[in-house]
Amino acid sequence: ISKVIGKRKHSIDDLLTFMEKADLPIADDGTIIIYKALNYASNVDNNTFTDAHTGKVMQWVGAYVCMDEALVDPDRSKDCSNGLHVARRGYLSSFHCNVCVLAKVAPEDVIAVPKNDARKMRVSGYHIIARLSDEEYQLLLANKPITGLKTGAIILANAIAGHHTEKTHIIKIGGAHGSNISVTDLKEFLKVSLVYTPPKEPVTAIEDNHDNKDTPVSPKDIAKAKTSILTRREEVMHKANA
Repeated sequence: ISKVIGKRKHSIDDLLTFMEKADLPIADDGTIIIYKALNYASNVDNNTFTDAHTGKVMQWVGAYVCMDEALVDPDRSKDCSNGLHVARRGYLSSFHCNVCVLAKVAPEDVIAVPKNDARKMRVSGYHIIARLSDEEYQLLLANKPITGLKTGAIILANAIAGHHTEKTHIIKIGGAHGSNISVTDLKEFLKVSLVYTPPKEPVTAIEDNHDNKDTPVSPKDIAKAKTSILTRREEVMHKANA
């Protein structure tokens, strides 16, 4: 971010404030893990979504959704304005959407961290890496971490380690209000083909948070998830070698 901080009206401290109050960590590749509330696209399969504001920008897991920096309002005094909005858990209930995805944002692509509401940011691009289940989404809407479910811990561990869908398409918004959209197929294959879906377990009770901070995820839950992934990977490799 040091290369672009001179162009930003927010400081590194402002960006860290967003992350400090959020429940999501920095990934191993240095990107910020965030949530994005979307809607299922009409007359399309359940793997395609649209933005909540215009309903025009179709996107999916693997898509890198972006727009020119000049189209993103850098004014930090405005909570809501032009740009791509991403959120931490505490803000998701403000949206009336039917699906939530996990995405990654490069720190240099953060254009504005609103002064009065550090629960969201305006960015110039985000990479969708996973779709959350309805159960995981409901946890978030109740302001509880997704690690309350084992599946959520697995998804987050994979996100941190980089075991997720690579960028398959670039969806660029070239005009205001979701107009002038171009889609570039990157024709990349997934670098990680291992898919492990653990058995679903009931949501564990988690105390509500009253200090305007999202309850942090448990490092132990993530460590357990990573161990499960490595064990499963070894099983798959053993079968392949056999």
